[in-house]
Amino acid sequence: MSYRCKKRSRDSSALATKGCLVLEKEYYSLEDAAPILKCKAGDLIHLGANDKLPIFALACDWWVELYCCNDPLYPTDPYGNEVLPRERDFHKTGIPFQVSGPVRLYPETLLKYEASDSATAKRFVAPHDDDAPEGYYEYRLCAEGDNKPQHDVALSTCVLVVMATDLFDYQQSSEQPQSTLEKPL
Repeated sequence: MSYRCKKRSRDSSALATKGCLVLEKEYYSLEDAAPILKCKAGDLIHLGANDKLPIFALACDWWVELYCCNDPLYPTDPYGNEVLPRERDFHKTGIPFQVSGPVRLYPETLLKYEASDSATAKRFVAPHDDDAPEGYYEYRLCAEGDNKPQHDVALSTCVLVVMATDLFDYQQSSEQPQSTLEKPL
């Protein structure tokens, strides 16, 4: 997986489940997505924390600023996976604005949430605009338009979702999660 996000279509996506039943949604709550993959919501968090399935939080008029890191050669971990760009490596690209809808959580944020349901987030992967220069983009929570401070968002208060296209792609892959109660073979 890469932190470089592609622009997402606002069109509904189809997700095939057993037989010929087709559900059309843009995204699914973790509670609705888990049965489709025959697992639990906690398993989906674990997949997100391990960068195998993108997990999103539903923003509701959050004030953010867009930041960019244009370094094309970002460090990788010993296993060859991209690592989260450091906060100081980004520069602000514009003025504050509001976002609503799905915003992608970093796997590192999900690792913290997996360890403690009191985890918070202030940085989110931003979608990449095709007209923008190549790089890593992220939203950062900022002061509201009336200069009230924007606190980090408690993940326990967010609706967490999986995009239908990501769920479909994962469903089609051979990597199906096992329930946390099942013993591995």
